[in-house]
Amino acid sequence: MRILLVAPKQVDNVGDFYFFPLGIAYISAALKKAKFDVECLNLNHTGEPIDEVIRREIFSKDIDIVGTSCLPGDYNKVKHILATAKQVKKNIISIAGGGLITSEPELMLKALSVDVAVLGEGEETIVELVRAIENDDDLKNIKGIMYKDRSANIVATPPRGVIENLDSLPFPDYDGFEIEKFLDYQRSSDDSFLYPFDKPRYIPMGASRSCPFNCTFCYHSLGKKYRQRSLDSFFEEVRFCVKEYGINIVFLIDELFAMDERRLNEFCD
Repeated sequence: MRILLVAPKQVDNVGDFYFFPLGIAYISAALKKAKFDVECLNLNHTGEPIDEVIRREIFSKDIDIVGTSCLPGDYNKVKHILATAKQVKKNIISIAGGGLITSEPELMLKALSVDVAVLGEGEETIVELVRAIENDDDLKNIKGIMYKDRSANIVATPPRGVIENLDSLPFPDYDGFEIEKFLDYQRSSDDSFLYPFDKPRYIPMGASRSCPFNCTFCYHSLGKKYRQRSLDSFFEEVRFCVKEYGINIVFLIDELFAMDERRLNEFCD
C-alpha cells in the first residue's frame, strides 16, 4: 500500500513564515521505520492550486491511503484536502489526526470526508492501523481510533495508553516535509520570533509531552500524563539537525518545559 501524508497549507504565499508540521513528520517517521511506502506533501511549498497538486500526487504515485493532521485553524483546509482526495479516487482510505480530531472525533468524522480518526498520539496507532488495512483485518482491534464501518456506522475503540518511552520514537521525518525549504525561507523579520541572527535557521523540537496540571483553559491532545525525553536523546537530535541542516536556533514546543529544576540546570549546562 502507498500512503500520502499531507501537511495543510498555512501560508498565503510560498516563502511566508509558518510552523513546521512536526506532528505529521513524526507519523511519517514511524511509518517509514515500519517499512511502509510513504510519500509526503508539504502544501506550504507550492503555489499551484491544491486540487491539482493532490490529484497529481494520487494518480502519479498510485496512492491507496491519504492522511493529514488537523488543528482548529486547519479545518477548512483539511476538509478541502480530504474531499479532493475522495473525488480523485473514490475508494481511497482517508485518515486524520491532530488536536481538532482528538477533541471532537465523532463530529469530525461526520463533517469531514474521513474514514478513520486517530486519537491522541499517533505514532504507534498509525502503524497498527495501516498494517490492519493492508491485511484487511478488523479495525475494532486497533486502540485509539474512531472509524466508519462498512455500514457507515461510527465505531469507537478503547483508548490507547500514552507512549511512555519518548526516546523510542524515531526523529521526525524532516526531509519528507522539505525542511531545507522551510529553513531557507526564514527571515530575521518573521513576526513570531526575535532572532539573534541575520539568517535564522530555526527548527521546532520537543523535549517532553503533555503536562501534569489540569488548568481549565488548556487541552492536552497528547494525553494527560507528563513524560520527558532523556536529554541524551534530545541533544542527539540537536546534533543531527546541526550537522544535516545547519540549524542555529531550537524552538522548544513543550507544553511545560521547566518542570524539573535539576533537569533544567542539566539542560542549560
